[in-house]
Amino acid sequence: MIAGVKFCGGCNPKYDRKLFYDILKNEYKNIIYQTVNSNSNSFEYDLIIVFCGCSVCCADYKKYKTKTKYIVIKSIEEIHKIKNEINEIYNIQEKS
Repeated sequence: MIAGVKFCGGCNPKYDRKLFYDILKNEYKNIIYQTVNSNSNSFEYDLIIVFCGCSVCCADYKKYKTKTKYIVIKSIEEIHKIKNEINEIYNIQEKS
């Protein structure tokens, strides 16, 4: 599974986005993580994880393609919700 990763600009972060990203990478080592950028417009990721530093979530991510969904993270408190979403997507991918 390939996950696209998008970070907001970081103008007003309320939590350590890199720490959250590192937690996910350590827990889900079977996922290949790729940073999305202007060269990614034609690629379709299995999912896209968007690390927004605050509730405004100004990151421009909808232009990138995903086979399943966008997972938008706005706070560290969402870690269990995000893990549940990744588990759900991964289980669907394994059965295919």
